[in-house]
Amino acid sequence: MDTQTTAAAAASISLAPWLFWTLIGLIIVLFVALLLRDRAFRGLFKKLFAWVGKRIELAKVKSRINRNRQQKTDLFQALGQKVMNSGLRIAADEGLADRVTSLRREEESLLAEMEALDKRMAEKEREGEDLQRTAKEKMARLEEEIKPVQKRIDQLDAKVSGLEKDIRQAERETGQIHKQEEQIRGEREQVQEDIGLSRTEKDEKKRILDGRSRELDAQSQKIEARITDLQKQIASHEEDRVRLQKEIDDVQARMDTLKQETKSTEKEIAHATADLEKEKRAKTIKKVALGKELTGSLEALGKRAYEARPEGEELAVLYMQIDDLERSIQELERRLG
Repeated sequence: MDTQTTAAAAASISLAPWLFWTLIGLIIVLFVALLLRDRAFRGLFKKLFAWVGKRIELAKVKSRINRNRQQKTDLFQALGQKVMNSGLRIAADEGLADRVTSLRREEESLLAEMEALDKRMAEKEREGEDLQRTAKEKMARLEEEIKPVQKRIDQLDAKVSGLEKDIRQAERETGQIHKQEEQIRGEREQVQEDIGLSRTEKDEKKRILDGRSRELDAQSQKIEARITDLQKQIASHEEDRVRLQKEIDDVQARMDTLKQETKSTEKEIAHATADLEKEKRAKTIKKVALGKELTGSLEALGKRAYEARPEGEELAVLYMQIDDLERSIQELERRLG
């Protein structure tokens, strides 16, 4: 009982989450306010903020230096590009101009090869799409070939079912005739054993019974002939059904062959496409490496041109921009100390 009361009391004084964190925040603020009243702590606090501020300022300076260096690299590349486009020869280029020319030719050749690869890959893609479309059209035509044949088979099955029903009816009629014949035989025995009948009466009754028996025999023969005819019709229909089923089996065999051929060709196309993609990845990697080497050579050529400073209005603009960046970098590096 005491435990339940304590739990209920604890539940009744529980705080809402927002009120709890508000009180925690007030406590922290009061604690910091008390610490700030201490002179030593205030000095330590100021040093900490000064150190953080300095680190932030140094990070900004380093970031500006990196940006300027990147801009300087871009300008050297642009300068090297201008030298190549203008046909200027730098005395101390150490074969860089020839190397840039060679790299450009190699890059053009590589781009042409990659463009040819793209065309071949597009052709393979179209080949796969054409294959799918053609296979689908052929499959549809084969399915259309099966439909009329299957319809004729269904019609034959319906006819056979009707003929079998007629045979069962004829067999039931035959069974009824057999019962009537048994009945006549029984009546003949009764007439023979009936001592109350004269010979003339017995002969008359036997004559009547014999006539009924002949009628039943005739009916039985007709039914048997009808059953035989029905069985022949069924056999003929079964032969037709076997022939028609063979036509369907032949078409289905052609469908299976088409599926196998399509699947085999799809595998060949997929394998060829994978080889082309692999070749393109290799050329892409080579293109990236070639691009890096080309930009590096242009940058080196730009540096040689910057040192040699051949005349030219556009070149002079680039020299000035590089000079400005170099002074900015040196100034920033001095600030780093």
